[in-house]
Amino acid sequence: MWTLARASNLPTVWSNVLAGWLLSGQGWHAGVGWALAGGALAYAGGCTLNDAFDARWDRRHRPGRPIPAGLISERAVWILGGVELAAGVGCLLAAGCVWPLVMALVLSILIYDWIHKRSPWAVIPMGLCRVFLGWAAASMAGSWWPPDSGVVLWLSALFAYIMGLTLVARGEAVGGRVPWSGLVLVMMPLVGTWWFNRLERADFRDFLFAAFLFGLGAAHVWGRLTHRADPGRVGAAVAKMLAGIVVVDALFIAQLKLEWAAGWAVLLAASLLWQKRVAAT
Repeated sequence: MWTLARASNLPTVWSNVLAGWLLSGQGWHAGVGWALAGGALAYAGGCTLNDAFDARWDRRHRPGRPIPAGLISERAVWILGGVELAAGVGCLLAAGCVWPLVMALVLSILIYDWIHKRSPWAVIPMGLCRVFLGWAAASMAGSWWPPDSGVVLWLSALFAYIMGLTLVARGEAVGGRVPWSGLVLVMMPLVGTWWFNRLERADFRDFLFAAFLFGLGAAHVWGRLTHRADPGRVGAAVAKMLAGIVVVDALFIAQLKLEWAAGWAVLLAASLLWQKRVAAT
């Protein structure tokens, strides 16, 4: 069940929810807890249904996945994924997230699950899954249109990063070739953070510090990608990049209040440690 849900990525989901909450200027309220649960369940449901959609492909190419390995039946995976996704929707609505954004999240999840093995354009719904999750969390403030300019910058940076990450991940399936377009996109959060720093009239040193930490992480990932002796280098780098979703959120949070970003360090550590037990992809 944990493998089906890609549970090691749940800290990145909680990161998106918390970032949407804080960047929209909300104070603490009970809806935050509901949104954290809803985001986790929606993500788990989407990942579980991903295995159901991919069952035939996995039997040929990834026999170690839970369905072809006989650990769980295909029918049970369809039911489990559907229940998780429905429960996630219920929790997000209970949190106060506006229903059009919640429905857009569900639609993005299902479209991605359906086409990701069929079309290179699947990178778009993949990115939109995180956009609509973060936007839904921001909508708990009571309004969602037009979105706050700071939220737009954050979601745009997150969208670019997810698309870039997905393009790099596709390189694993084509002999380890890493597309430059993917690498450019994963660096776009730096541009968005600089713009956000200027928009908020924050201390520019906060941007420089956050950019320095982002650069250290990028250098580590680049080292993995270029380690030719390691046949699994792309998969290992992608796992770190998935955890890096937390870092993207932290870049923006640090421009509001630098010390708040310490909470994101905990989420990053949780994601990296969890990856040692449950595969991120």
